[in-house]
Amino acid sequence: MATFALGALMLAAPAFATPIAWQFEGAVNYSVVPDVPVGTPVSATWEFDTAQQDMCSSPDQGIYFGQTVNVSIGAASYVVTGIFTTGTNVQQGCGGPTGWSPELRLIQWTGHNFYQYYPCCTSPAILGIPATNGLLPNTQPANMLAMQGPFGITSTLHASPAPDSLSLVPVPEPQTLLLLAVPALYLCKRIRFP
Repeated sequence: MATFALGALMLAAPAFATPIAWQFEGAVNYSVVPDVPVGTPVSATWEFDTAQQDMCSSPDQGIYFGQTVNVSIGAASYVVTGIFTTGTNVQQGCGGPTGWSPELRLIQWTGHNFYQYYPCCTSPAILGIPATNGLLPNTQPANMLAMQGPFGITSTLHASPAPDSLSLVPVPEPQTLLLLAVPALYLCKRIRFP
């Protein structure tokens, strides 16, 4: 029995990471790009992991790399790598005054025959993310302003589906399932059903 208990403890693994994917839809409401007129549909899926490491040690500031946004503007699609900041911004970094609004800087864009890298402080951004006190957001924003910056396009994005209709279903990780199944198998063997 002691061997069984030790084996079960060795199989237990912390289940802290939770991948998040939030979808947004909207339309271009300002454009200086002739190929992208006002009214062009825009959609975005923001993906990140709640276990992402905060690069700041201050509890009121956060810088999180590894953000991915899949953006569609009309027929054009892009995969964008970004940096989420809260209580600070990319230019200031960690330390200094707090109180900056959260923003998702869209740094590296790739798509069909397209690659663009924006320096840290001039990149397009997604703004209007509710304050998070130095942490990654834990609820999907209802509305965001996208593409602020040198892109020459802005769009208001709305959560799709609306945040109040989201239902999160916890899914056990494989180690958790194994941890639950091993004792059940042990009990079945001990009881030996006729």
